[in-house]
Amino acid sequence: MSHDPQDPDALKARVARRYSLLAETFDRIGPPLFTLHGSRLVELAQVSPGERVLDVAAGRGAVLFAAAERVGSLGQVIGIDLAPEMVRRTAADIEARGLGCVEIRQMDAEALDFPDASFVCVLCGFGLFFLPHLPKALAEFHRVLRPGGHFGATTDGPPDERWSWWQEMRRTHGAEGRVVAQYLEDTREVERALEEARFVDVRVIEDGFDLAYADEEEWWASQYVNMEGTMDPSVLTRLRAAALEKVRELKRSDGLHRWSRARYNLARKAA
Repeated sequence: MSHDPQDPDALKARVARRYSLLAETFDRIGPPLFTLHGSRLVELAQVSPGERVLDVAAGRGAVLFAAAERVGSLGQVIGIDLAPEMVRRTAADIEARGLGCVEIRQMDAEALDFPDASFVCVLCGFGLFFLPHLPKALAEFHRVLRPGGHFGATTDGPPDERWSWWQEMRRTHGAEGRVVAQYLEDTREVERALEEARFVDVRVIEDGFDLAYADEEEWWASQYVNMEGTMDPSVLTRLRAAALEKVRELKRSDGLHRWSRARYNLARKAA
């Protein structure tokens, strides 16, 4: 497990700042990676009509809106996120869609402001690795679930080896990666943590999507939004030139393809 050297409060503040900066264009350029995986998570977690669902690290609503579609007008979905700008923009999206059964709040996942047994389902799309105290957060998720309630979270699956060069190129140019507390690369790591938090029927399903970028410029734009403001502009210019030269080698007649795999970590609270 690889840890951020910062103290937990500093890490949380950094995550909130970083993702507030990214909020406007998050999952809005290129293939909708988070939306695709969010819909699949909702499906695998068996979210049903009329349920009350909590979406942790809701971001711009990849899981939130998929869950809202499943629960319908008789259910309720509440999203939480640390980043105030993510919350503000997603709240505006909720209002624009006229979804009275959906809301989003700024909240720390490690200290949920909900009573015990408040939800039938707790979901977390690509958010567990931001949590400095994962056992504490999982205990909170377990607490707010009703007996028999279900949990689902996505973590990264195996990378597409065709694109392994990109991580190394970013590293050599000093491009900041994700701000995380731990990477959760071990396939058993989340399973063990869920079991220790008293979840039952713990299982992992690996699935993925073929992401297609129209061209190298769309691919670069999707990467740039995650790096803007994090490095010297001259270094960023050199990184862009080197990356686009490499990307053109991968281009096909129907664009640029990257396989995005995820692990869907599923469990249940004992009845």
